[in-house]
Amino acid sequence: MIDEQKIRFKISEALDNLFSARFLSMHDYKLLIDGGQLAQKGKYVDDQAFYKAHPVHPLSGENRFARIDAADTIRDQAAVLQKPLPVELLEKLYPVLFDCCAAVRLSLAHALFYCGTEQSIHQLEKLLEEEAESKMVREYTSATLERCRMRGLKQLPEGNKVIMLVSKDIQLYIALQKIAESEGAYLYMPQHNYSELIAWSSASAVQIIDRLLMGEDNWNAFCDYLEDVNQTGVEYPIRDESGEVLFEEPIYDHTPLIIIDANLSASREKLRNPNKPNDKNFGVEGGSIDLVTKLVMHILQEKEIDFYTLVAECNEGR
Repeated sequence: MIDEQKIRFKISEALDNLFSARFLSMHDYKLLIDGGQLAQKGKYVDDQAFYKAHPVHPLSGENRFARIDAADTIRDQAAVLQKPLPVELLEKLYPVLFDCCAAVRLSLAHALFYCGTEQSIHQLEKLLEEEAESKMVREYTSATLERCRMRGLKQLPEGNKVIMLVSKDIQLYIALQKIAESEGAYLYMPQHNYSELIAWSSASAVQIIDRLLMGEDNWNAFCDYLEDVNQTGVEYPIRDESGEVLFEEPIYDHTPLIIIDANLSASREKLRNPNKPNDKNFGVEGGSIDLVTKLVMHILQEKEIDFYTLVAECNEGR
């Protein structure tokens, strides 16, 4: 059981540490550099020598590494929590999202992928406008921005094939987003109880699920749903006690499912098998991005899938 209060305390403590380690925003850093009040640190400057010459500089080794460590802690704790943070903590985080160190910005943009809300959108858009140093910060910020937009979604866009993703892997998200854009699909990450997997199943073209992240109770609820809708041997139409038709014909959920558990062999022993046809059910150890993306492309393009051939192709390319 996750101790949410303890996680929030650790994040708050890390934010305090970040502020106290000579935090300076990109904007203020540039102003001080331009005004000659602060030495500009080059890319290939010796950290130890620079710290001795400029011990209070925000990019000197001791100060910069302390802020990076704090930002990494926030990212890692947010990844465990997998829920939006309270408003007061998010308001405390937003200023340091613009830290003059790119590594700090990267970890905090990554943290908001897990804990951001609709209210984070403006801050992320602002970071995209101001980020001129790091391509990776821009990439992570763009992914996080789309994730935060999803949190306010009431219904899926009409006319798009939908990729449902349950994962904490932002790199997998980024890879799938590129596929979604190229194929005219929509990538969606269900909220914490993952009920949209059921509610919006008819719109799903493919489901990609980390069952260990989803949790056993939520996975069992999904499996119960599959047992109900994918029953065989049931005579149709199904009628109620008065004879009125409830279901004229089967409403099967045969959406292709890709399971990406970190330890697939162990999780298969512990977790239920989903009631889906074998040719619609794939297991990819640890969510290998190259194999998952190949599968998704084949599914979206309605190509025949030879799973073992795809595995061999990925192995050759590694």
